[in-house]
Amino acid sequence: MARLKTPLVGVLAILTLLAVAAAAAISVGAHRRSERIAAGRKVFFSTCAGCHGKDARGGKGFPVDLRSGPFVRANSDARLVDFIERGRPKTDPSNRTHFSMPPKGGNPDLSREDLAAVVAYLRSLG
Repeated sequence: MARLKTPLVGVLAILTLLAVAAAAAISVGAHRRSERIAAGRKVFFSTCAGCHGKDARGGKGFPVDLRSGPFVRANSDARLVDFIERGRPKTDPSNRTHFSMPPKGGNPDLSREDLAAVVAYLRSLG
């Protein structure tokens, strides 16, 4: 019986260490996610809110709801980043607003990481 307890104690110690490491990784991941959302919020308010509204529900003449509208929900994060990076001309048949969206919201200094942060911010609103 004593021989059985020793391996069991070792297994329990390893499981405990794994649980502590997993909890730490989750905490770090949550911190990074909140930092990314905060960065996205900053970019959204400085670049996007003028057209899309401070609440991301669409501004005057811009009926697209970025919080819970089907466009955001139907696309992956990567596709949304690509879309924001590319923009959409008003002549695009899929454009329901008949307004152009300039590439990167008109801010050429934005990186793909900035755009991904905006997407993370929008996802956090829904």
